[in-house]
Amino acid sequence: MKNKKGDIVVKSASDMVEDGLIDYSKTTVEQRALPDFRDGLKPVQRRILYAMYNKGILPDRNLKKSVAIVGEVMAKYSPHGDMSIFDALVHLVQDKHSLVYGLGNWGNEYESAAAARYIDCKLTKLAMQMFEYLDIAEFVPNYSGEFKEPVVLPSKIPLVLLNGESGIAVGISTKIPPHNFKEVVDTLIALVEDSKIDIMRYIKGPDYKLGGVLLSSDQKIAEVYSTGKGTLKYRCCYNVVKIGGLYVLEVFNFAPGFSRDSFLEKCENLVNDGLLEYANDDSSDNMFKISVAAVNTDILKNKIVLELNTTVSYRFYITEREVENVSFRLTNLRDLMLDWLEYQREIRKEYYRYISKKIKIAGAKAQTRLIATKNIDKVADALKQNNPMDYLIENLNINKAQAGYILECRVKSLAKLSIKGQMQEIRNLKQELLYIKDCFNNINREIVKDLKSLKPFFQKRKTLIREVAPEIKSSGSNVWAIYNKNVNTVKKISNYKRIRNFDTACVLKDGFYSINEVGTCVRWKSSDNDIQ
Repeated sequence: MKNKKGDIVVKSASDMVEDGLIDYSKTTVEQRALPDFRDGLKPVQRRILYAMYNKGILPDRNLKKSVAIVGEVMAKYSPHGDMSIFDALVHLVQDKHSLVYGLGNWGNEYESAAAARYIDCKLTKLAMQMFEYLDIAEFVPNYSGEFKEPVVLPSKIPLVLLNGESGIAVGISTKIPPHNFKEVVDTLIALVEDSKIDIMRYIKGPDYKLGGVLLSSDQKIAEVYSTGKGTLKYRCCYNVVKIGGLYVLEVFNFAPGFSRDSFLEKCENLVNDGLLEYANDDSSDNMFKISVAAVNTDILKNKIVLELNTTVSYRFYITEREVENVSFRLTNLRDLMLDWLEYQREIRKEYYRYISKKIKIAGAKAQTRLIATKNIDKVADALKQNNPMDYLIENLNINKAQAGYILECRVKSLAKLSIKGQMQEIRNLKQELLYIKDCFNNINREIVKDLKSLKPFFQKRKTLIREVAPEIKSSGSNVWAIYNKNVNTVKKISNYKRIRNFDTACVLKDGFYSINEVGTCVRWKSSDNDIQ
């Protein structure tokens, strides 16, 4: 084979295959598999959002057919086929924190969307937070060299942790879970103030769109977050009610990784075997619910509830794209958040430099216009000269650039300008420059301010968090319980509520113990959660 210089290089077939595989895997990672930690987007997602922004498909404007967006992206930025682009667009609509608003049948986690020609969309208000610092984005030529596209969007939202991401490349895979917006923002604000804080004080665990119950302990969650990889256990929420002579198990708030179709198929097999009375899919309008009925609870305990458990494996693999290079690495949650905050400091410094330069240019032009307005007669005389620029430089004591700017202005427009108004404009620009300098000197304060401004996008946590409770003991017909994280103790204390029905609950100051219908003793971490 020949190298780039045209020289013949001796290489074995195995080495050639290995080198080709490495090049292919790197391209796959760069183009499709892993999100960039800075804006939380894969290349095709970034291209879709940028194309929509560039075409003016904004929250306050009309919707556009999704097929038009797919065509725009494929023509200018991503020549990998329309279906891959459309699939990415559908996910942007379906995400927990949607960046694209969709009208029509966009499907859901279990059903496909309608054809691209039938459904409409536009950017959401949250997506606009991705473009606030676009002026300083680094652009590169597209695949054909005709257009420019951003390497990364200098976003002010920590998207990589909000919606989560997954991808598989050659030898590398990533699975970053979605999180609660408020918890992520609270954690980032705390890290700005103290980078050594315990992040588990603020971020409780993954938070999925459909909900589910996180069964893993605090220690296991902390282990996954500290190493950047590991497995967590979940299950769907369920409740057992007695309707007539049947016990009906209602399944809702589906766990991540839960296969609705597979679960229903197994239940239908049990119905055919005479072990269950019925199994219905009661879902409607993206509200998922399954009802399973039996004559007694034994089959529900021994067969059905076990099918509601899932496990999800995580690997926090991320990329950082540069113009000529892409690096990827396995990270942990703390380092990922600290890296994102450091990136926020970088883009703000660059943005404030950019704004300062614009203000200084605007100030220089304002000063020049003021000089011209005060000397409007000399400006008019300059137009009668053979060399008006030299005349202005000599008579107004200005430089060549200022003289050129004055000659570009219309004399009639300059004559109409108010000297008082122009002086006020100059004072305003000076104040604005002082404000930008203050922002530059207080980057952390501005990051916290930006993070707090995201409050309107917060959502209530949907994935509930449970862990195995300490053993609860009874004395006669009464039950007393107390939870201690260091030593699990159970004792009688007068200021705790006494529950006479052992099978119901023990209510504590910091949580809620419950023995559910299938005999599992669990503890809610928040007393607000009333689902059994």
